[in-house]
Amino acid sequence: MKDSGGMGGLEAQGAPAQLQLNAVKPTQLQTTPASPALGQTTGTNAAAKWNTKNLGLRLGADLISAASAAVLVAPIISIIDR
Repeated sequence: MKDSGGMGGLEAQGAPAQLQLNAVKPTQLQTTPASPALGQTTGTNAAAKWNTKNLGLRLGADLISAASAAVLVAPIISIIDR
């Protein structure tokens, strides 16, 4: 096999495609009414409902995630600080 030289045998084949910034026209956009946030009902006196299903498991997962992130990042930060 012949080596074409240059950049490891990779050759550009023509000009790269141009990025189209105006691909979506404003007339193509669909407008929808704003929906209420998750866990909330509509109305003036409606109270927010919290999703407390499996709360213990969720808090445990958050605790494990935070602890593992701290254990992995703290040594790197201490080495940089020295």
